[in-house]
Amino acid sequence: MFHNFNNPDSFYDGFSFGFGRNNFSHNFSGQYRAFPVSAMFSSPRYQANFGGKIFLPSSALDKLSRLNVEYPMMFSITNPQTGKLTNAGVLEFTAEEGHVYLPDWLMKCLGLIPRDFVTVQNVSLMLGSFVKIQPQTADFLDISDHRAVLENALRNFSALTAGDIFTILYNEKQYDIKVLETKPSENGISIVETDLQVDFEAPPGYVEPTYATPTNKAKEPNTPIPNIHHSASMSTTINTAIKEARLQKIAQGGNLSAAAQGGARLSGSKTANKSYAVDLNQDKEEDLSDGEPVELDLPVGQLYFGFSCKNASESNTTNTSEFSGAGQALRTRKKRK
Repeated sequence: MFHNFNNPDSFYDGFSFGFGRNNFSHNFSGQYRAFPVSAMFSSPRYQANFGGKIFLPSSALDKLSRLNVEYPMMFSITNPQTGKLTNAGVLEFTAEEGHVYLPDWLMKCLGLIPRDFVTVQNVSLMLGSFVKIQPQTADFLDISDHRAVLENALRNFSALTAGDIFTILYNEKQYDIKVLETKPSENGISIVETDLQVDFEAPPGYVEPTYATPTNKAKEPNTPIPNIHHSASMSTTINTAIKEARLQKIAQGGNLSAAAQGGARLSGSKTANKSYAVDLNQDKEEDLSDGEPVELDLPVGQLYFGFSCKNASESNTTNTSEFSGAGQALRTRKKRK
């Protein structure tokens, strides 16, 4: 009922009468032994090891509930031996009395080993507007959408401090990310419910890959574009090109039949191949109509829209009438008298 002067954390909760301690402090501070999250015995939290929040004992919650602190709660964690400091949020008040559990990466940043003492104080951090980070390995750049992965990972953090190297987990693989710069404060920013701009720095020793340039091919001489505005029709030009191509193929022996290449007698003597020499000197107009289809190789700038179609003229039609034959009867008709 009365104030215990030997315990500064106790207070008088009976009748005040002006003697009670009503001037509550606005700051929380305590010293705890630090342990990694992976060493929790009661309720291990594997995912908490890849976030930026700590585990405090329930007594800390009791003290904080009597103080006028800002929410969400932010804490500064200091290594009294080296003076290194970082900021973090709180996940649960389920740690043993006198213990604080920190993520493994935070233990490494502060240079702590299990059972080292740390000082934990509540702080008020400014809302962050900019952060510059640097992946520590080039493997992080292999992620197709690393910005979305980082945005999802930062949901497990409440604060960021310049100089920290935190660890995230993606596809069962761990990635270390270093915080290079924070704005508007270099001493730490809050990233809870804020619009944060993220800038990426290349990993240490990262070299941009050089892609082999294709070998320069020999430039073909520019083919002059023929003048298509001439008197001849398009079909005439195409037909001429096809005929020349087929004649060239026939001259190379590509369209010769087996009969044109020579024959054989029953006696075994060979016959003279006379038809081949004659075929080369003859007009090839007849062979062009039913030959093998030839690739249509048009000059640059010339288009092909099909062959022209001519309708039969009226002059070619004969004036013979249809069904003009005389009929025949099976029996002759008798004339009436």
